[in-house]
Amino acid sequence: MKFVAKELKETADISSGQEPWRARLKNFAIIVASLVGLYLLVAMISEFLITRISEETEGRIFAFVPFPGSELDKEDARMSKAREIFSTLTAHPDIRPLSYKLRLLDMEDPNAFAAPGGWVLVTSALLNTITNDTALAFVLAHELGHHQHR
Repeated sequence: MKFVAKELKETADISSGQEPWRARLKNFAIIVASLVGLYLLVAMISEFLITRISEETEGRIFAFVPFPGSELDKEDARMSKAREIFSTLTAHPDIRPLSYKLRLLDMEDPNAFAAPGGWVLVTSALLNTITNDTALAFVLAHELGHHQHR
């Protein structure tokens, strides 16, 4: 058999250590797609597990979370009114059976937060901003809605 040498026109030379731009783009797309997929998988697993935690377990896990309180928490007349409204709202029979706790945070921004375990946190600036009981009830009910719908 006779060997006939042919002239090579174009080859994929990978011995130079440089990757073609299409291969780089493909590898980058694979990495990004993998990270997005992993993020979504973790979110789906978390959602699945969190919505199946019982109220008792949630209460035990988060019962001793040390949210920073304020000395105003005990003395403030506005906080007393907030506690009265809060106890009325949490007494509703359709609300999730958690051990609800209301805490005052000494902060300059008017805000309220719902934290796991039945915690509802209101800032002192929020109590200074709200002018009537109905508005305060709406804010507290909104935060309780976060607990209700997890």
